[in-house]
Amino acid sequence: MEIVGDVIWSGIFGSLGYGFLGYLVAIILLIILNIRGLLKRKKIISKILVVTYWIFIPIVFAFGFTFICALNYAKTSTIKTADATITQFEKNTVPAFREFLLEKTELLSTETIIPSNEELVNQYIEDDSTSSNFDWVKKNTLIWFLDLVEEEAIDRISSQTGFENKELNQFRLYNHDSINNLFHQSFNRLKTAEHSWVNTLFKPYYMLVTIYWIGLMLFPIIEILLARNRRKILTKS
Repeated sequence: MEIVGDVIWSGIFGSLGYGFLGYLVAIILLIILNIRGLLKRKKIISKILVVTYWIFIPIVFAFGFTFICALNYAKTSTIKTADATITQFEKNTVPAFREFLLEKTELLSTETIIPSNEELVNQYIEDDSTSSNFDWVKKNTLIWFLDLVEEEAIDRISSQTGFENKELNQFRLYNHDSINNLFHQSFNRLKTAEHSWVNTLFKPYYMLVTIYWIGLMLFPIIEILLARNRRKILTKS
């Protein structure tokens, strides 16, 4: 959460122009309300209150626009960084890992007990000369990636061959011609899942800004509506 906060703050300075836009939008709204007579008051206290609106509401809009823009910047930056990381990981890892899987499937073609995806990844890490670069995240990414490939491969091969899914689960499918493009597709699915996770991560921040915005504007909105209703009643009287 601290990292998210740092990214948001870094985006605030680039969002000040949108804050100024929000300030102008608020001024225009106040001018429209004033032209329609919704800001006219008879009592001194009410007139003073309306004067504060010209200061308070533009500031609220300025901060609201700034923080919303900063959130959008932070979310976009996070997604771009994560996508670039996944793409680089795919480029550096998949070719060698796929060769390892093809070799393994040939060796395991006569075996009755086939290792799980986690066991395959562990074997790959043990055999790989650069295994020191594999942390918990990279390891579990490969396992998750294999699960996606296997799931898609089973569905695709089942539809082509007519075999039941439970029958195909008994075989390793990574050397089948129909799944040559599934490796890249699975990483695209990983990016889609990452986008969903980032959106979920930022959702509370959007809600927090919205709640503050509505909360700060609640009193002016209610007061303006009540003043309008009182004016209508007096006009009818």
